[in-house]
Amino acid sequence: MNEWTEAIWLGVSALITAMVLSFATMLGASVRHVSRIQQEEINAIEIVKEHRKYNKYDGTSVYPQDIVSLVLETRGNPAVWVDDEDNTNVNYIYMWDTTLPKENWQASYFTSLLPLTGSYESSLVKDANGAVLRFEFRRE
Repeated sequence: MNEWTEAIWLGVSALITAMVLSFATMLGASVRHVSRIQQEEINAIEIVKEHRKYNKYDGTSVYPQDIVSLVLETRGNPAVWVDDEDNTNVNYIYMWDTTLPKENWQASYFTSLLPLTGSYESSLVKDANGAVLRFEFRRE
């Protein structure tokens, strides 16, 4: 008689253990699924933020002060290329990226290179994934 009760308790314990393990597995799968959805939303938000941040430099007219602000804000990542000549040839004289020496990352350095008046036509260069590689500015 005692053997039957032990067998029943063992069976019930095995069923409860199986249910707990199944629940833990389902909970883990749910957490992974929710985390994946949350990461996709975070990525989409970052893409929209980058678009809003850099859209004002895509096909618009900007002033030298805007270029200086952008260079100091991005610190060369993405790079900033400036064509300061008043002709139809594209010749980027200034190419500022992360290789610029640290002592040159000052507003006075950039404002001394660019004229105080005038405007520039801006454009963005993106890679195949849509990430911004560099900003290009041509004198108008």
